Amino acid sequence: MTDARVLSLIAGLFFGLWPLVMNRSGLPANISTVVFAGINLLIAVALTVYGGAKLQGSIGVGIAAGVIGAVGLTAFNLMLSKSKPTEVGSLFVLMVMAQIAVPAVYQMVMSGDVSLKKVAGFLAAFAATVLLG
Repeated sequence: MTDARVLSLIAGLFFGLWPLVMNRSGLPANISTVVFAGINLLIAVALTVYGGAKLQGSIGVGIAAGVIGAVGLTAFNLMLSKSKPTEVGSLFVLMVMAQIAVPAVYQMVMSGDVSLKKVAGFLAAFAATVLLG
């Protein structure tokens, strides 16, 4: 397994775990967003300083991504704060389905590979979301 695949699995495990822990915190949505983002910022700054990273690329596109992420994180934490622990799993599955669909559609558009097999994959994923929810 490549390093990128191992990191992808680690990211998936931790992205799957933190919302379940945050739901148990009982914090209101905006507070949980600030706590989560604040801790992320502290760790990211520390790792950036330690690694000696230099600014490259487009800061404007990075800011746009940050705004998009902030809206998504706030909506997600609002969902967590309004959900009972018994509901979080099914709502998380729905969110992940939407999250998977975005890069899958992006990949199809960028590659021009729109096929019956891929459409069937989307239908199967939607069916899995309904069955798991």
